[in-house]
Amino acid sequence: MIRSKLSQDKEEDQSGQSGEVLLESAVLGKRLEDFLQTDIGQFIMDRCQDDIDEMVEKLKKVSPWRRGAIVRLQAQISAMESFQNWICAAVIDGIRSAEALEDDENG
Repeated sequence: MIRSKLSQDKEEDQSGQSGEVLLESAVLGKRLEDFLQTDIGQFIMDRCQDDIDEMVEKLKKVSPWRRGAIVRLQAQISAMESFQNWICAAVIDGIRSAEALEDDENG
């Protein structure tokens, strides 16, 4: 959603994204990457993984007749995994955007 708003009315480069959008993506990715290397960033990601592991263990032990509990645990696991994936995707997008900007400068 943010990307689509940013890319409106901007001239696009060969990769299909404007230089400004690529720059913003590269900066966001680098900031997230730097954040993940801090104590707080590492704590958040570790805590997220610990919660996932705990919920998976609960899911293994819950009675198959407790459908509501199963659905809740699955939803919580999915949400936590999505959070991890969004962070990783933003870092990867940032790296790719930085590479695209470098390619534009060099060629």
